[in-house]
Amino acid sequence: MKNVVQDLTSAGIDWQREKWQSGLGSKFIHQGEKNAAKYADEVIVLSKGVQDYFKETYGRETHFIPNGVNEKL
Repeated sequence: MKNVVQDLTSAGIDWQREKWQSGLGSKFIHQGEKNAAKYADEVIVLSKGVQDYFKETYGRETHFIPNGVNEKL
């Protein structure tokens, strides 16, 4: 049984965004991502690209919940 109750909802790879590249922001956010991938009970992602990223980078299964509605439904 896991003792950590944490949820990470991710729509993008924030530490790679240009606005975080100056200073410690990128490193801080990246470390948070690594910790969440390792310790979170469940990871929810809002895009298939981020789902693929977590699988390829961390070997972590995630739950994809799309952020928006497909009009063709």
